[in-house]
Amino acid sequence: MCLNSLKRDICCIEGTKAVILVAPHAFDGDIDRGIGKDDENTGTLARELAGRYGFYAVVNERYKRTGHRHEPDMEAGFIDCNRIDQVTSFLREPFLSRIVSFKEAILHAGNGRLLIVHIHGAHDRSFDAYQTKVQCPKAPGILIGYGQGEVPGGNRFTAAETLVDLLIIHLSGQNGSGIPAVKTHPAYPNYCGRNPNNLNQLFRDGPYRDPRVQSIQIEIKKAYRRPAHLTQTVLALGAALSKLADDHLARQAPHTVHVV
Repeated sequence: MCLNSLKRDICCIEGTKAVILVAPHAFDGDIDRGIGKDDENTGTLARELAGRYGFYAVVNERYKRTGHRHEPDMEAGFIDCNRIDQVTSFLREPFLSRIVSFKEAILHAGNGRLLIVHIHGAHDRSFDAYQTKVQCPKAPGILIGYGQGEVPGGNRFTAAETLVDLLIIHLSGQNGSGIPAVKTHPAYPNYCGRNPNNLNQLFRDGPYRDPRVQSIQIEIKKAYRRPAHLTQTVLALGAALSKLADDHLARQAPHTVHVV
């Protein structure tokens, strides 16, 4: 259930499948204070996916992410929930602790492993620039990061490539009727989820390390997050993740992501 029915809060939803959705940048703006939205409709998307398909979800609609203009400030509502240092310092309750407790609930239910999906959004122009630079044969609607990288920095994998490949196949739908998705090119490190301080890295190493967890970061093109397209996106993404959970995650032995 949501901790509070009001907008601009942290919503935590219990599920039945071995998937946790995390929407760290779902702040929907504050007109009275002149504060804009973060990743538009990612909160709505996560909540609808959880309700329809039985995924767990932790959705931050309360805190605006920090940037070059703002330092973390609980009272003013500026916390970047995609940064490990900020959530461990300011939001162990109710944000970080719920992700951890949901993970434990899934494992306690007998699942050998689970998938965490961090839901983000990028503007159409960012996707257009990406397609031009990377020269994708088809315009992607979703970029998938799982810690991939190039020197300097290298890879910090948080999920097996076989799992990511399956997700891409499932997302394409029947006869390509779903959402075109690709692995994020390492030239776009912010979309790869490989920075050690990125929430996608939470269970890879350090105090929260758990090899039973696989984790990915997805960037969804704004065109697929607009109200007119939202239901179609929920159905495509929900069906893909549900199939992945049922066929590849449920009650299987732990998978250790190779640490490099």
